[in-house]
Amino acid sequence: RMTDRSIGTLAALQSELRRTAKRGYATNFGESEPEISGVAIAVDGPEPYALAVSEPRPRLAPARVQVLVDEIGKTVRLLSDASAIGH
Repeated sequence: RMTDRSIGTLAALQSELRRTAKRGYATNFGESEPEISGVAIAVDGPEPYALAVSEPRPRLAPARVQVLVDEIGKTVRLLSDASAIGH
């Protein structure tokens, strides 16, 4: 465990991975750095990648996660569109 908020067991990790897959994004509220929170979205495609955003914990409250997920989604669409133009 990296912090007291880190997932500490295999069962807890498996449960969190199921929740992440169901909702379509991952969250981190002080699990790797005590005062940092983040949201990440996996992007499928010919070369899959993830796009993640992190902020100080006070700025990324759980209630704000969906807004950030929506903004990340818009960014992914813009990047995909820009990539398609070049091909």
